[in-house]
Amino acid sequence: MAYTRTYNMFRRSDDQEIFCAVSEDQPVPGFIDGVSWLYHGTVRDDRAVPLGFLSHVARKVSDLNGFYLFYRCIRQAGVLTRGNGSSSTRRSLDTLAA
Repeated sequence: MAYTRTYNMFRRSDDQEIFCAVSEDQPVPGFIDGVSWLYHGTVRDDRAVPLGFLSHVARKVSDLNGFYLFYRCIRQAGVLTRGNGSSSTRRSLDTLAA
């Protein structure tokens, strides 16, 4: 059984749809500077997470490089849409994330 991870979430200040999740047991990467990236809170991967956050991908990627970058998506009638209006089907997002 996989254990639950808690991530510190940072949000890009110039694009509110881009997030960086850093596992609590990892150091915060140097590019998170408090100006271009702002602290957004914490999430547990077994709880409600922002749409676009894929727990299984977050685990793999953060194990490799210490952080996980993702776009927050908005669900609209079966289509996932970035906050800026760009859309993608769920299947496309899962394919990219795999």
